[in-house]
Amino acid sequence: MKQRKLFAILTLVAFMMTLLPMAAFAAADYSAGASYTTIDKTSVRAGNEVKITLVTRTTTGELVYHPDNTTPIEFYVKSSRDAETYKISAEGAVLVEGKALPISGTNKDLVPVIDAAKTADKKGMKVEAVPNANGEVVIKVTSSVAGEAKIGLYKKDVDTDDVEDGLLIGQHTVEFTSSSSKVANAAISAIEFSKGGTTKNVTAENPEVGRELTVKARIMDDKNNGVANQEVALQKSYDGGSWVTVETKDTNALGRVEFKHTETKAGDYEFRLRVDGKNYSVTPVKYVAGDAVKIEAKAETKTVEAKAGNQNINFVIKDAYGNLIEDTAYITAEYVRTPEDSDNDNGDPAASYDYDADDEEFDVGFEFDEVGEYIVRAYINGTGIFAETKVVAKEKDDIVRFTVEFDDKKSLRARDDAGKPDTLALKVKEVDKNGISFTITDASDYVISSSNVSLVRVASANDFTLRGPDTNKDARGVATITLVHRELGTTQTIDVPVVGSPAAIEATVENTDAETAKVTLQYVDANGRNTYSEAKDSYEFVGLGELVVTNRENFDDETGEATFNVTGKKGSYTFTVVSENNLATVVSVSFDTPKADKPGAGKVTLFIGQQVAVVDGDASVLDVAPFIKDGRTFVPVRFIAEALGAEVKYDAATQVVTATRGDDVVVLTIGSNVMTVNGEAQVTDVAPFIVDGRTVLPFRALAEAFGSEVAWDAATQSVVFEK
Repeated sequence: MKQRKLFAILTLVAFMMTLLPMAAFAAADYSAGASYTTIDKTSVRAGNEVKITLVTRTTTGELVYHPDNTTPIEFYVKSSRDAETYKISAEGAVLVEGKALPISGTNKDLVPVIDAAKTADKKGMKVEAVPNANGEVVIKVTSSVAGEAKIGLYKKDVDTDDVEDGLLIGQHTVEFTSSSSKVANAAISAIEFSKGGTTKNVTAENPEVGRELTVKARIMDDKNNGVANQEVALQKSYDGGSWVTVETKDTNALGRVEFKHTETKAGDYEFRLRVDGKNYSVTPVKYVAGDAVKIEAKAETKTVEAKAGNQNINFVIKDAYGNLIEDTAYITAEYVRTPEDSDNDNGDPAASYDYDADDEEFDVGFEFDEVGEYIVRAYINGTGIFAETKVVAKEKDDIVRFTVEFDDKKSLRARDDAGKPDTLALKVKEVDKNGISFTITDASDYVISSSNVSLVRVASANDFTLRGPDTNKDARGVATITLVHRELGTTQTIDVPVVGSPAAIEATVENTDAETAKVTLQYVDANGRNTYSEAKDSYEFVGLGELVVTNRENFDDETGEATFNVTGKKGSYTFTVVSENNLATVVSVSFDTPKADKPGAGKVTLFIGQQVAVVDGDASVLDVAPFIKDGRTFVPVRFIAEALGAEVKYDAATQVVTATRGDDVVVLTIGSNVMTVNGEAQVTDVAPFIVDGRTVLPFRALAEAFGSEVAWDAATQSVVFEK
């Protein structure tokens, strides 16, 4: 009986257990490969939510859903950062007693995926939830921190980022953007370029011209969150010049923006960001010259003194963009022809290599030990690219004359510090019978005197150094320095001004083309004489507007001169230049629309007695050859006028010739020495007349009428007209 009761009890228990949900023993199974995830949006402002939907399927593709609504699935959520919070949405999971099924043992919202306890191993958070009738579980993701988060759902727990180990179901990148549109800061995070297959940063290595820079920047609000869709301008300045906008872009959802930029001119640049009328993050970049591709000799032929030791022959090396290369490692040189008696053989190398930064050229030293002709050749090292100079070495002959000029400094400053008078050097060159010029530093062959020794006196009898007043800071004026060559008896003079400290700036403007002007600044003292500061003073610009400043040079500490170029569109502009010692000057520039080149040939050559002319290098046949009569050269009017681009008409009734070129109109009358040019009467020495049916006129009168330049070559008996 007892056994029957026990059997009945066990049978009843077994039957009741069949009624229990499987969740009481294990989570429902599903396939990571067959399941998938979707997301409603990939960008949202911080504080708002995105929805990630997990759709669960079995290996046969069937949705995972249990009618009893109590069997959960199990998965793991992992984020690339710890700034997000999560919760299960009722729309994507079955509610039990009005609440979402307990998640990891609690009824609370999910805590951040990587919490303090899981930061070290970066494990994902375990989630248990019951899919709805569509096999869906919806997770709401929010974050108050702007930035990018990669959120992945895995079937298994993950110790690493290995998606295979964790059986990745799906992963989404979410951009949480700033909740504020107000810019608090902007910064250039990096300026990079590619070289040799690797990425370089300009803080560690200077880029070569022609290399593309990637400028990375981020715009932030007051909480350092990125500001999305913000317009940002990248601006540049060259060599301390004005700022020019390179490109304008909008930030992405994270407040980030990238610019691509390339320069072809070597030098010092600065880049900055301009946002909402404010400037941020000035970053210097030095572009250096690229690979050497061209070498030039400064002189095709040079005459030097034979047996005078090491003498420099000058060369210039450039990259593909015309930038000068200054490194002596790029140059090598040799003799390729020497006189028979020379100890130098063909192929012998140069004696020395230096770069002269002032003259922007290489000084390559050679010895010309015998009289005769040499050819020296310089190469771009490691290439076959070369340039040559023919050197004629002559023995020094008798001196026939000398010249004197300022070396660098052109005035002396009055000083009030005893024992330290200002000095300057004169450059004296002697020229011999062979035309060879020699710079002289020994003054023993000269008598040097000053017209006012209280202003300027000779500092030494051994050289050409002059000095100013010792302690009289108010001394001003000009002293004439006279040099007399003892042997020749010839004299040269030079005026040396003694000036005060800078009291003002004078500016001169020279338009170099229709849109560019060169501005020269000059320090002057209270008396208006050119002076200088003893430092290379810099200066700033006020009111440039749209003008662009380039090629800026600070005030020279010996001449007091500074230069820069300014470029702009058609119109008149006024701006102010302020030096660092607070002197200012107003500069006015104007740019006009360039005049179009007048039509016609650039050069026309006619030969006396010949019916062949040369027009821009091409031969043309004349009806009437040029001829000389009464000491004047006559040329055919129609041929010259048409060659210079004019349309010629002849009125036989009035014997009037009219030549029109654009706005220019020239009218001639046969037999009359009155010619009109654009309505203004001009008198010619000889009236035009007709020869063999063609009107002729003295060539100079015709050239001047069309604004051409003329030249007469007696050796070839030719007349040349040039536009």
